[in-house]
Amino acid sequence: QNAVETQNTLYLANQWKTIATAPTVMNEILTNLRKLNKELADGYESVSKLVAEIPAAVENIRTVLGGGKVYDGDEENPKELMLQDLIVALNAKLSSIKIGTVAVLKNCHEAEALCAQAEKLASEVADAKAFLEALDRSTTTLTEAAYNTMKAQAGNYQSAALAILSDIAIEKDAALQYSTAGSSYDVIALALSAKTPAQTVLAEIRASEKFSDDKVKNACAQMTSFLENFTTESIVDAAKPTVGGAGGEVEETTTVFDNNKIVLVTYGTRENGVKVAYKSFILNYNIYAVTVSHGGVVYTIPSGGCVAIQH
Repeated sequence: QNAVETQNTLYLANQWKTIATAPTVMNEILTNLRKLNKELADGYESVSKLVAEIPAAVENIRTVLGGGKVYDGDEENPKELMLQDLIVALNAKLSSIKIGTVAVLKNCHEAEALCAQAEKLASEVADAKAFLEALDRSTTTLTEAAYNTMKAQAGNYQSAALAILSDIAIEKDAALQYSTAGSSYDVIALALSAKTPAQTVLAEIRASEKFSDDKVKNACAQMTSFLENFTTESIVDAAKPTVGGAGGEVEETTTVFDNNKIVLVTYGTRENGVKVAYKSFILNYNIYAVTVSHGGVVYTIPSGGCVAIQH
């Protein structure tokens, strides 16, 4: 019977960990989403500025095609730019637009992954709370008072987590506007709006007598190759999230103290075969506050509470 009670208590501890740490984890997700949205806004603005520079770059090419001259921006020692230089410069801007667009979409994917993590956590909290409420306390090592305290606090933790989840949903909508076709901030549509002016001026170059110059032909060939691959599909493919990461799978280690009433849960990854911790939670299942020392730091944890530790 003692073995069964211990096993059931450990399983309950795992369920309670999910409930008690949910608001903390949700807050971290929300913080990361807000950072991503700042990066998304900055990235979109950068792409927008580059797209706004395309008409001037195209007009510079037309000026030279018409027999005019274009100089670089050095006021002290201006240099006359050749047609091939202007074509290369235009192609570089187009390339930067594509790179910036891919970066924005990658951040959108990361935002989606964070939101999915939050939604999964909310579901796990609901399941853990249902398990706690249906549990026969006599099959665990918990006292009735400790069990009742846990049940009373579970609803508060769940409510706090769901309130944060509502804010996460708002941040998700803000993030995905950049990857949603037809939205005012559709970054792919913005990027590809630079393609038509480039194709038009490229045709004008080919129709001019200046196209006989080998340097101009080479520059045009490079831009033609780029424009052929400057498509929605190529941008989407380049932005696809990679599977897995350098750190490998997340691993969890659980250590119990005080007859299973204080639990240390550590998350980490394996790097070159060595476990590397990045976060820990200490949970207190007692009906009273406790003081514990971990890593040389003393923590006071309230009844039914937990502390999060970043490594």
